[in-house]
Amino acid sequence: MFVTISIFNLSFFLIINGDNSSAINFEAFGVSANYSTVLNNANRVFNEIFTVRNYHKELAPMDTSLESNSSNESRLQIGVTVQMIYIVNLDMAQQNLLTYVELELIWQDVRLAWEPENFEKVPTIWIHCDQVWAPENIAENVSREKFSFSNVKTENVISIEEVFPDRFKQCKLYANGTVHYDTILLIQSVCSMNIERFPFDQQKCSLQFTSQIYDMNLINARGELFTKQPGVTPQGNAEWSVVNCTVEKIHYTGYSSAGMDLIAFWLTLKREPKKSRLQIEITIQLLYIFNLDMAQQYLSTYIELALTWQDVRLAWKPENFDEVSTIWVHCDQVWTPENIVDNVCQNLALL
Repeated sequence: MFVTISIFNLSFFLIINGDNSSAINFEAFGVSANYSTVLNNANRVFNEIFTVRNYHKELAPMDTSLESNSSNESRLQIGVTVQMIYIVNLDMAQQNLLTYVELELIWQDVRLAWEPENFEKVPTIWIHCDQVWAPENIAENVSREKFSFSNVKTENVISIEEVFPDRFKQCKLYANGTVHYDTILLIQSVCSMNIERFPFDQQKCSLQFTSQIYDMNLINARGELFTKQPGVTPQGNAEWSVVNCTVEKIHYTGYSSAGMDLIAFWLTLKREPKKSRLQIEITIQLLYIFNLDMAQQYLSTYIELALTWQDVRLAWKPENFDEVSTIWVHCDQVWTPENIVDNVCQNLALL
């Protein structure tokens, strides 16, 4: 087999730039000259950072010369931004909250910076996130038993999973070295609940993020909400609506010489009573006619009445108590519904 290479065809495909770097003439494939130039310049930026500079993502861009009392401005700035929250479930028995969270991490790694003027004013490029160092942020209310996403871990969370772990992750890289890392997580977090006002209650839950690897004098974390699309609000489900969402930075002393910072996202959830009405079953087990007075126009009866309802505050998991599934208690120990027969004389209540 003989292969013929056309020197003429190759000549318009490869272009030798003035800086002796090879560029490809993508116009040969039907695109504009401007788009061809953009692609080639992006490739030059990529080669400059990851080939010429010998960039190592395994090395964190920390200024280890900083003292324990260093100013926030001198530390590595890390933004933890929640762009969207969807409430999946709030489990009263288990005291936990299940949410979908779109989380964006933002930081500046000056080792990734370039001068746009040297690359025909290329302002940004998109790269695979695995190419760069990423901060270790830990969601503090997640337990550490389940992780499928290495960069975000938690302590008041029971589990945390990346929704699309196998997708081709793209990070946006700016000329000043700023990186935007976006991911969607399914987070199950601990939420202590007070249900005394059930079913008209409100609950306050949080997602907390911090770093447990880097010293606090080296980084300055900040939290933000919904910066991509101002006006966006968290989405509830059929049972719960989100009435408020805030973010705050909490500093704890004594954890180390520099203390520990937490970024806490607080969700105030309101139960929708119309969608979670208390179901009360009224059953007449026995009916005995005692008297029907025609003159007085009333009926006297003996009735065995059974009321059945569910009060989740009284629930337990049988497997935690040697499979005990039922117990008998005095009725005065629990709340009971006020049911009154409408045609009973003057305030005569059966219960």
